[in-house]
Amino acid sequence: MKIKNVCGWLCLCWLLFVPAMSFGSPVTYQITEVELMQLEQSLIQQESLLIQALSLQEMQKEELKELKVQLEEALSELRQSKAEIQRLRGDLGRASESIEKANQLFREYEEEAKRASSRLKRQRNLYGFFVAFLGGYCLLN
Repeated sequence: MKIKNVCGWLCLCWLLFVPAMSFGSPVTYQITEVELMQLEQSLIQQESLLIQALSLQEMQKEELKELKVQLEEALSELRQSKAEIQRLRGDLGRASESIEKANQLFREYEEEAKRASSRLKRQRNLYGFFVAFLGGYCLLN
């Protein structure tokens, strides 16, 4: 019972002091004219800095837009360059194949020319032998 009484008294005291603390008059401060002017100048400076920061932010936004446009243009040029490189690689591959075919045809032509030359040489030798044989036969008869 004693604890209940003590708790009751404590609650009663608390209820009496809380309103006095929460509903009391607001605290007032005194500021000198010099301090007020310094505060005013500080606020003016901060306002000026804020305006400069906002201006800088707007300039940076514009610059960012320009950079995005430049980036898009660069990416577009890069895509075009890649497509051009792919096309040129294809052209190079076809040109290499054509050169290889031309080289193969040239080698075949050289071999054919050698065979023809060899055949003509054999025919010339054979005709020379026949002419010599016929000439010798004619001289003997």
